[in-house]
Amino acid sequence: MLLKKRGYTAIEIVLVIGIMGILVTMVGLSFSAFRNSNILAVETEKVVSLIAQARNDTLSSKNDTVYGVRVESGRVVLFESDTFSEVDPDNIEISLDTSVALTDIVLNGGGSDIVFKRLSGKTNEHGTMSLVLTSDPTTKKTITIYATGLVDIN
Repeated sequence: MLLKKRGYTAIEIVLVIGIMGILVTMVGLSFSAFRNSNILAVETEKVVSLIAQARNDTLSSKNDTVYGVRVESGRVVLFESDTFSEVDPDNIEISLDTSVALTDIVLNGGGSDIVFKRLSGKTNEHGTMSLVLTSDPTTKKTITIYATGLVDIN
């Protein structure tokens, strides 16, 4: 009479655990890449929106003055007037997520301030800048500010 064995061998259990570990790792890496891509897109939109707000406030002659944006590695600041003042309480500062950095800031005339002209919305400080993932600097979005003051994402 043959006895039927029931249960699992150690090899079967180790094999199943190994396969599950590989699947969990693959899903985790995919989720991480998606999360980083989403953070980069959101932070890029924040920067573009603040630049557009400065241009719109200038065009609408809000407070009868011009507005500008200071761009730095970890933050962007909307300021009132044609020169940036760190201590101005009316500044609107947006700190970027720590997994994203603003790099390759190349503005006409150098510097890090973009100031818009009343009536036309144009700027002399046109140029480009990139937002990159700090974990993967090859993953980036480039923001272009045209002389007309309009902004584009590449």
